[in-house]
Amino acid sequence: MRAEGAKMLDGFIVREQNRAAAQWRASCASDDALRGRIDAQLSEGRLPSIHGGSGPVTVTASMTESRVREWLRGHQGSAYCASCVARNLGLDVGLARATIDELSPRQAFARGLCACGATGLCYGWAVGSTS
Repeated sequence: MRAEGAKMLDGFIVREQNRAAAQWRASCASDDALRGRIDAQLSEGRLPSIHGGSGPVTVTASMTESRVREWLRGHQGSAYCASCVARNLGLDVGLARATIDELSPRQAFARGLCACGATGLCYGWAVGSTS
């Protein structure tokens, strides 16, 4: 009876790992496609630019979302609040907060506690999750 339970658990874990891997691949493909579209539009001069502190900066919500999503994936399992994401990526805190709010309902992300103690978001399952 115990062996059957262990086999069922192993099967469940393998299925969840495969599901998570498929989500990861789809998300990476989405980022790559977005990056390609942005590069094409930049080369054609079709994206609006503003001048930031270090020179011309192209700003779009999808670029910021892609950057935050990629950064969170690189720190999988650890939650980060908007302030810490903003500090690490050099973003405005309000923009980081809006991006986190946009990403939070997606399956690949989970709420958790940031190292600073604030509620944040992580890619995968957060240690100390608050959801």
